[in-house]
Amino acid sequence: MIYVLPIILLISPALLIRSVIGSWREFAKYERQNYGWYIQTYPSCFRQNRVHCYSCKSGKVHTRNLFNRTYTREHFCAQCGTTLYFSRES
Repeated sequence: MIYVLPIILLISPALLIRSVIGSWREFAKYERQNYGWYIQTYPSCFRQNRVHCYSCKSGKVHTRNLFNRTYTREHFCAQCGTTLYFSRES
């Protein structure tokens, strides 16, 4: 019973650091995979001044807000559900 407290005190900071690094990676992904990145990565999916899905080639792109205080919008294909890119909330 005496050894449980030191183990918990050693594991707790490691779990906290892992959580922070995971959140940082998500934010970095949101910043990196933006509209410009999508057009550069999939140039054939930009036709008639509209973005199309790289997976199913559909032109039905919808937007939804992401939660957890990210202030980010996800642009996704309404046909197949593939996430295309992210943008900041206005």
